[in-house]
Amino acid sequence: MVTDLEDDRHWLLEPTRHVPTLLNIYLEYADMLAADDADLECRETGAIFQGGNTLVSSLTTLIGADDVANNLAVFDFGSVDDQRSSRAAAVTKHLSASLGSDRPIRFVSSTTLPRVNQTETVWRDGEELDIEHLGRRATDSVQPIFHIDLIICTAGQDKEGREIILIGCPRLADEILGLERPRDFEVWCAALDEIATDLESDGFIVIRNPLPIIFIESGPRRGEGRTPYQRWYMATANNVLVQSGGSANIVWLPSYGHGAWPELAATDEKNREIWRKLGFEVRDVGDFHPFAELGGALHCIAKVVHRDRLPSRIAPGKSGAKG
Repeated sequence: MVTDLEDDRHWLLEPTRHVPTLLNIYLEYADMLAADDADLECRETGAIFQGGNTLVSSLTTLIGADDVANNLAVFDFGSVDDQRSSRAAAVTKHLSASLGSDRPIRFVSSTTLPRVNQTETVWRDGEELDIEHLGRRATDSVQPIFHIDLIICTAGQDKEGREIILIGCPRLADEILGLERPRDFEVWCAALDEIATDLESDGFIVIRNPLPIIFIESGPRRGEGRTPYQRWYMATANNVLVQSGGSANIVWLPSYGHGAWPELAATDEKNREIWRKLGFEVRDVGDFHPFAELGGALHCIAKVVHRDRLPSRIAPGKSGAKG
């Protein structure tokens, strides 16, 4: 939801309906909410963008570069040169017009990429085991993970007004924990290093923080006689909620030193230490394994609201789920 600060109108933005989606039930629910509230208007963005693949700071909008191809596949941009820079420029203009923002858009991608996420069956201790590997979304993806908010978060500005961002680093987590490594571990490290280097060259202050890649292991997936499985996922402390500027700097931070992974208390504490050094109050939101195992964390289930411009119908401190 966005608020027009000039006339105090509240907009509930929907993804474009040009693309068939399993989320149509949510779009219908949004229409219903808007119909029941005279202060709320429902508006399609006219563009394809995903909340988890879009990070908005006070100065810049970071968007996962897969959204370039997603928009080019649906909308008519006329004659666009096949060069990546030309394609990105066309989509940038389209997104800026659709979102009504004059913030510069920076697409996030890497040339070093892990293999596509897939499941393989191996033999271990005399029995079959299905392993769901962590990887990029598809063969034509140009970003290492399907949503950039799993690996990047914004952290306000330094005294010179330069933007600070945190980018997860599996290598740092490995140095602290020394646990079993996922498939393509070195590739994951190189991909995130490349993104960090690129954004640093664009003028961002880049801080690296530990990003463990771990797994959940269980018995038969469904029913009797099915193969045990192992699913790899990011225990991400980059998928957070950040309040910066104003009267207080606060970060709401997931933690993972729980259950089968008490070792991760060490990386939890290192991530808290990084935020405290940046001047943030750290608020721990507890065990986030149940969310991370399914590919998300705190930022994925939250709606960002402008705290001092809340519509009267929303109680302070509450927010809706991200659609």
